[in-house]
Amino acid sequence: YIYLNKKEAAQVFYSLAQRRGVMYQLDDVADIINTIESYLTRSKSTPIKQKPKLKPATQPSATKPAAPYDLPWYFHYALGRELLERGRFYEAARSIERALLKNPRPQPNARTYGMWFLSYRPYFILTRAYLGMNRVDCARESAEKSTYYQEIAPTDPEAALWQEILQKLDNR
Repeated sequence: YIYLNKKEAAQVFYSLAQRRGVMYQLDDVADIINTIESYLTRSKSTPIKQKPKLKPATQPSATKPAAPYDLPWYFHYALGRELLERGRFYEAARSIERALLKNPRPQPNARTYGMWFLSYRPYFILTRAYLGMNRVDCARESAEKSTYYQEIAPTDPEAALWQEILQKLDNR
C-alpha cells in the first residue's frame, strides 16, 4: 500500500502486522522501519527512496504467521478489490469469497478497524471478477445477491458501471 500511495491502508496493515508479529527477517530492520514510518508521516510530494527487501524467516519463531483465514474480512476485501483492478480475476474472486466467509452481509459503512469505515460491496466486486473470468452463471448469482442487498444505490458513482454489467448479464 505504501507503493500504491494509499497511506491510510498502509497504516492499518502496518499496525496489524505489528500486532500479529508477521514473520519476516528484514535485511536492515531499523532502515526499513524508518522508511515505513517516515512514509506514514511524510507529505504526498516526498518520494520514497528505496523499496524494503524482505526474505522469508530462516529460524523458527514462537509465533506463527497468520493463516489466510485468520486475517480479518476487510483485509481480504481490500485485497480482492486491488486484485480486481489489476486484472487478476481468479485471485480477486477467491479473496472476496474469503471476506464473505467472515462477513457475509454487505454494508454501506462497515466498520473495519478503530474508527475506520469502508463501503463493503463484496457481491458487486465478485460479479465483476466472475465476468472477468467469463463465468456468467456465477456472475449472475452474485449480481442477484448484490441487487438483493442493494449494494449500489442509484446515486452511487458506480451506478452507471453496475447498469452496464446488468445489461451484459441480461444479454448473455
